[in-house]
Amino acid sequence: MTWVELGRLGAPYGIKGWVHVQSHTDPPRRLLEYREWVLRLASGERLTRRVTEARAHADGLVAHLEGVADR
Repeated sequence: MTWVELGRLGAPYGIKGWVHVQSHTDPPRRLLEYREWVLRLASGERLTRRVTEARAHADGLVAHLEGVADR
């Protein structure tokens, strides 16, 4: 199976599990239309997480993923 990277998670945003997101989609907000994201960890393992909330923030995006409660 071929995977296409649509974005990249960045630094934490606040202390309640939110994270900055760098989108590779055009327009960048299109990434917010996907309600489940497949995350590839540094180890190569893939995890599927539901996006519970997401929004535009400053010049990027922030998102909260199911199962992430803090930094």
